[in-house]
Amino acid sequence: MSTINEYQDRLRSLIPNAEDELDDTSATRSAVIAAVRTYSRLKPRHLAYDYAGDSATYSFDLPSTFIYDWSIVEGVEYPQGEQTPTYLDTNLFMLYGGTAGNFQLRLLQTPATGYTARMSYTAPHTVDNTTDTVPSADFEAICQLAASMLASELASLYGGTRKSTYEANMVNYRAKSDEWRGISRHFLLNFKMLMGIDAKSSVPAAAVRSTVTRYNAIFRDM
Repeated sequence: MSTINEYQDRLRSLIPNAEDELDDTSATRSAVIAAVRTYSRLKPRHLAYDYAGDSATYSFDLPSTFIYDWSIVEGVEYPQGEQTPTYLDTNLFMLYGGTAGNFQLRLLQTPATGYTARMSYTAPHTVDNTTDTVPSADFEAICQLAASMLASELASLYGGTRKSTYEANMVNYRAKSDEWRGISRHFLLNFKMLMGIDAKSSVPAAAVRSTVTRYNAIFRDM
């Protein structure tokens, strides 16, 4: 497990002058957080949460790691624990509620006393000062993606926000913008390679196709 500081240290080694260019000491932290969010769309956490039946309750609070409008209910096993797992049909459960703040898991088959319903769901990864849910094998992929995002930000900075009345400086800024854009593409290609995504298209390699097909659009224009 790594901390966000370790991700930042690696990112600084990839783009050592990025923070000076951006004049923002939080630049690497923001880039790592953004990279983890994008990575989570490709390889989310797969979690499970158990609900004890009492023959009366059919609506249950969602776990704190379930993020409304992000997480996906992958299935509900009931009764949980059988040698051959039995899953409810998708028309027997739903997310029910009036607002994003009070959605619950509603089962149309009430769990009986002594039995458990297990909800499987996806959740984004977390990387902070004490927690890292990203598999250690993907540490470098996260850093390469963060480096691509940071370089892209620098390309935008030189391409649009730094103004000058001197034509020579304007030409220099355009050259800088092109340079950082190329660096961004380089790191993005590294990320795709590490994740098993075909570098020439948005279609992932067969090893990860089933997981990431829905999210190819994330990289289509990068």
